[in-house]
This record gives sequence, structure tokens and C-alpha cells, in this order.
Amino acid sequence: MGGESDSMTRAKITAFALLLAAAGAGCTIYPAEPASPTYAKDVRPILMAHCARCHGAGDMLRKEIINGVESPSGAIQCYLDRFEDKDDCTVNDAGAPPATCLPGAHTCATSPFFKVFLDAYIHLPESDPKRMPPPPSPPLNEWELSVVDRWMANQAP
Repeated sequence: MGGESDSMTRAKITAFALLLAAAGAGCTIYPAEPASPTYAKDVRPILMAHCARCHGAGDMLRKEIINGVESPSGAIQCYLDRFEDKDDCTVNDAGAPPATCLPGAHTCATSPFFKVFLDAYIHLPESDPKRMPPPPSPPLNEWELSVVDRWMANQAP
């Protein structure tokens, strides 16, 4: 009788462990969202994981291809692997920065010229061909979007 009891106890423990594993498999636990995210600590790791391979790694930008059409060579994109700009990024009377501007993440989060693109593209549905990052890269998850959104909202223009 002792053998049956031990066997039943082990079966119950195994079933409970499997139940916990199954329940936890669909859950992702994220750290608490920072109240005031910083670029270096909170945002840069997200941008490096999702964006920088096309937007700034090694001071290179890959041309965007949307619906099979390559972006024009003069299209302004952000260098998201760094906070600071390279060269002058002061917006001119026409509302655009000079062609020599290499805008860093700070400018892309604060300048109305850039912010609209950064904000819009990362929030598009996965099915939209303009969504960033493009497939097969996974989109930013809800926690990452929230951290980036909060960081952009806290940036002084």
C-alpha cells in the first residue's frame, strides 16, 4: 500500500508541475516599466535589438523597401544606435534638416519631422508592409512599445 501511495504522490506532483509549466508557457513576464526611461539604459537595448541593424549600425543605413519599392536615396532616416546627431540637424524653413544631417535617436524622438515616422512605423499592425521592423523581424512587444513611447513623451523638443 505504501508503494501505491508514493506512486500516486509522484503522479500528482508530476501533474502539478506539468500544469504549472503549461500555464507559464503562454505568459511572458517583463520587468516593471521605468517611470522615466533613459536612452542608454532602457531604450537603446530595444532599438539595438530591433532597429539598429538597418538604422545606424556602423554609420550605415539600409534603404527601406516598402511594397517592393526602394526608398529614395535622399530619404532621411534615423541612426538609432546612438543618442546624439552627427553634423547639424537644425530644421530649415522648409521643415527639413540639411542633407548632411545624420540624426541620432534624440532628434528622432523630439523633432516633429522625424518623430511622426518613428512613432507611426513602430505602431503599425504586423500586416502593414510599412511596419518597422519589417518581417521577418518580430515587432516590438507591448512592453517595448510602452518604454519607447514613454521615453519619446519625456524628451524635451
